[in-house]
Amino acid sequence: MASLSTDAENWLGPWIAVKLTVLGLASMAVAGTLSALLTWAAVPVDQVTGDRFSAILFAARGVAPIGYAVFGFTLGAVTGLLVRRTLPAMAMVFLAVIAVQVAVPNLLRPHYMPTERVTEP
Repeated sequence: MASLSTDAENWLGPWIAVKLTVLGLASMAVAGTLSALLTWAAVPVDQVTGDRFSAILFAARGVAPIGYAVFGFTLGAVTGLLVRRTLPAMAMVFLAVIAVQVAVPNLLRPHYMPTERVTEP
């Protein structure tokens, strides 16, 4: 007969995988829903201003918030695994996500290649 610790070790892998998958998908769904609602509500403002791609607006609309949610969730899971303390891991992830939210639009996006518009007859 197997000991209790052996049984617990056999269930830990699938349990944590299912838990992380469900929570990750839930965070993506919430970010996607809120992004869709914001994008829908801001259509009149976008039509008047014509500026949908500023640094702040781009990160809050479309599929970008879903990507940021996946990044934050993954970084949080890995940091929690490595640090093994909840509050320090949360603080480090919070600061890292804020740093990425500031760095990407201000440091990386200006160096992206410009869009190309091709028109065919």
